[in-house]
Amino acid sequence: MRRRSLLTVVASGTVLGTAGCLDDLTDQESEQDPTDGTGSDPDSSTGDQTGDSDGEDQDADSDDAQTGGERDDDREKREEIHDLYLDAIGETNTGISHLSDAVDTRSNENYSRAITNASHAQTSFENAQEILSDAIALTYEIDNRQARELCEDGEEFAGYLYDEARMHERAAEAAKDGNYELAIDYTEDAQDYGERASRVNPRDSEVMRTALDLD
Repeated sequence: MRRRSLLTVVASGTVLGTAGCLDDLTDQESEQDPTDGTGSDPDSSTGDQTGDSDGEDQDADSDDAQTGGERDDDREKREEIHDLYLDAIGETNTGISHLSDAVDTRSNENYSRAITNASHAQTSFENAQEILSDAIALTYEIDNRQARELCEDGEEFAGYLYDEARMHERAAEAAKDGNYELAIDYTEDAQDYGERASRVNPRDSEVMRTALDLD
């Protein structure tokens, strides 16, 4: 069983936290034969009741089979959501690594490398958002609000980190051009997005697994 947690990094001086339903039984009374004034044949009555019972059992079996098929389909979707969540965490962690590298290389005045790292980070965060968007759509199909909120938190987290990486890219570009005042402005914007991301509480895959009742 795979388990993934979000990385924690220091960027821009900010710590980023990363049963089938049975039909009702209906009693049926046999009509008396008006010619002899006696009740219906006991054997005939027993046969009718047995036939009704057999039909009801078949209906119940059919309902159970349908419900079982729905449960199987539901579980497949729950497992798909969990897999997508794992993939999104992987993309987010990759983005965090690129973002950390962007901060480090810019601090070392390797602006070209910082621009490349920040661009790679944006791609990873964007991928994570797209994956989580697909997962959110599936949570509506299975009507699982808790799983949906977990995905939305992850999507929000990746979105703020995407914006932070974008500001770092612009800061590196400005510094490369010698416009250090503009670079400082972009760096402050990056810090703001980083602080917003740190206030989101994305959870690891085990929390999602529990929400999806996959234990």
